[in-house]
Amino acid sequence: ECLTGNGCFLHNPPAPEQIMKRLQKYQGAAAKVTRTEKIGSGFFSRVSKEPLMTGYSHLDAYSEARRNISFQCMQQYYKNLRAERKKEFDLKQGARSQGEHLSTMDDSTDMDASARDAVRCLEHAMVIVAGEKSIYRCVISPTSSHTHDSSKIPIEYKYALVAAYSHVCARVVDRVLDIIELFFIKDAGINNNRSSISRNSGGGLSSSKSSNALTLPESTNGLDDGDSASANDASNVPAVGVAASAAAASLRILDGVRMLGPSLAKLCEIASASTNAHSLLDKNRPTTAATSFGGGSSTVASASTGTTSLASNLCISLHRLTVKNCARALENLAAAVKNNPLSGEKNRPIDARVAAVSSDTVRAVRLVSPFVNAYKSVTKRRPLTWDTSIGNEAGEMEFFIQFLIMSLLANLQSKAKQYLTDSEAPSQLKAYLFMLNNTFYLMEQLGESKDPNAPILRNKVADETEGSDFKIRSAWFVENVRELFEGSLRKYLKHWEALCQHLTRVPQNQLSYTNAEQKVLTLESGRLLKARFNGFNEDFEKMFEMQKELTVIDPKLRRKLLFEIKQVFLPKYVEFFEEYSNYQFSKKNQEEYLRFPPKKLDSMFRNMFKSY
Repeated sequence: ECLTGNGCFLHNPPAPEQIMKRLQKYQGAAAKVTRTEKIGSGFFSRVSKEPLMTGYSHLDAYSEARRNISFQCMQQYYKNLRAERKKEFDLKQGARSQGEHLSTMDDSTDMDASARDAVRCLEHAMVIVAGEKSIYRCVISPTSSHTHDSSKIPIEYKYALVAAYSHVCARVVDRVLDIIELFFIKDAGINNNRSSISRNSGGGLSSSKSSNALTLPESTNGLDDGDSASANDASNVPAVGVAASAAAASLRILDGVRMLGPSLAKLCEIASASTNAHSLLDKNRPTTAATSFGGGSSTVASASTGTTSLASNLCISLHRLTVKNCARALENLAAAVKNNPLSGEKNRPIDARVAAVSSDTVRAVRLVSPFVNAYKSVTKRRPLTWDTSIGNEAGEMEFFIQFLIMSLLANLQSKAKQYLTDSEAPSQLKAYLFMLNNTFYLMEQLGESKDPNAPILRNKVADETEGSDFKIRSAWFVENVRELFEGSLRKYLKHWEALCQHLTRVPQNQLSYTNAEQKVLTLESGRLLKARFNGFNEDFEKMFEMQKELTVIDPKLRRKLLFEIKQVFLPKYVEFFEEYSNYQFSKKNQEEYLRFPPKKLDSMFRNMFKSY
């Protein structure tokens, strides 16, 4: 009551024009509120640090006290969250020091925990601001007090009361801004540099929103035998796993800002009494600032002055900052997949098994897929490297997932071509089997099962936070991934087809006998069968030996490959062996030529692709 009733008459304040000029400092356009303090210092804008100077000393002192209390509430809450997270980190470090194996998902969990803490800080800020509003509502609103005549209170004092409330709220929002941006810079590792993925070059990918399709380069039905590729520059390329965790955590924070931001902005606003103070404000005052959070709009401008309060401007900056950094996190993820290094055992396994980039990309898709609305908040305001449209013209989350998958396929093809540069004999087989392993893995992990007995998996709805059962139902996925798989399979089986050239029949008129009853062939006729059996044995041994260096971990793919390989030559070989093994075409080495009976071949196939 001291503040609002006749508090304006406690001392002689400056002239009204001077007071309104001072208050202008705490109002302005959102675009003018930028970071002036060091990240992690506890402050975002210098204005929120400065003491309130309204011209009414008792009002300044009271608001300063409330501001300090609010800041300490926010600061202590943040410290408690960090202390709890440090305890968990120390426990994990202790487990590692004792030799316990922790999965690679721990880094993702830590980053997600940091993102959740940032959202909790935003929620706690709303609690603090709501408490301050309950105090200031009775102070600022003239209708809540009956001990004074509202008409006698100067307009500049009413605006000073609004500025005092905004000053308190601004300190809380300012602290949240620093907490969230600190997460983006420190935890998510997002810097100010754009990822090395050009807007006009998709690394062999082209996009067309009108057809809602992304296309691979030509010759996607496998690899051309003569193709080669040079390894790309791996400098400054983030790891896909880390980039995926950062993107998902950033989308989580944006989801929180998108949903809580409008409410926080409204809490930060208390309209002054309806008065005509336009003439008291400088003619060059800032224009009205407004913002949209998520799908809905929240205009936090003061209608009576055409300006917004400092607290409201900071709320707008919070949303803009989150959208900007979230866009960078998504671009980092896209660049990490596209520019994944082509060399190295982890990036291009020597045994042609599934590459780490494939499993990391599948995990990335599952991590980001639930945040549909948060992604839309980004594309509504910022163009992205794979989608330069904004607003309603921009694509949905599926378009981003499509870009990730198509970038992955292009990267896998480049890796496969690197095998062809190796001097080892099975280099081509490695290239084809590498594509078979990776494309089959993608179909199994993200494609829908055609097995009628398989469990039905549904995509998560937008507000759920886990996408472990996410499946891609669109035709583009099946067409592109299956085309690569089948093309690589055809080229791989061609190497086995070479065995059939030794299994041609020998015309009867070319078979001469020294003993027709016992089917003992002459030397010349025997050489015809010797050449066929010997050619098959040598080529088969060579092919089988090369397969020992290759790995197929998925049992379904292994069964499929063995079935396809057998279908290529085994029926012909069984027929050839059963017919000509009854002939005596070698006196000393008959058993050596017949060392691969069909049953033995079948048993040898059971152990193929099991080098792991």
